Amino acid sequence: MPPVSYGTRPRRTVPQLVSALLSGGLILNVSSILGKRGMPFETAYCSSKFALAGFSEALRAEVASDGIDVTTIFPGAVETEIWQSAAARSGLEMPSFVPKFPARQLARVCLQNARFPQPEVVMALDAQVINFFNRLVPGMVDFVLGKAAPLLGRRREGSAEGDESR
Repeated sequence: MPPVSYGTRPRRTVPQLVSALLSGGLILNVSSILGKRGMPFETAYCSSKFALAGFSEALRAEVASDGIDVTTIFPGAVETEIWQSAAARSGLEMPSFVPKFPARQLARVCLQNARFPQPEVVMALDAQVINFFNRLVPGMVDFVLGKAAPLLGRRREGSAEGDESR
């Protein structure tokens, strides 16, 4: 069955999707590791990714009896244009030591999950590390991010001032 996208109105589209997937199937949503761990100054982005995670979790329960699996993929840094966009917006660049996961590899993980569905997949080492520490010691992660936030905020403000002077 070819992939089908029904937009963002779940109550209206779920019945159509269920009828399209009557013999079972998979709904696969790609979120971000920032849908599991909020980061300073990424509030709107994190909110949308947390919302997608909650949507997927609720939908998984709704359509399970119809033989439909729902998976949420939580990648870390994937090699896409988002990094240039984020750097331009925030003035902060991703450190070069953080490996960016090739987009082709993300596609492979999605295809593999289509064969062997799992409710959630946290992929890429950076995402797995963030998820591990956030689950094990969330207070420590809050503390570290809280200490880093003023520094990140100053770097962002400095970048914004530099933009205004151009």
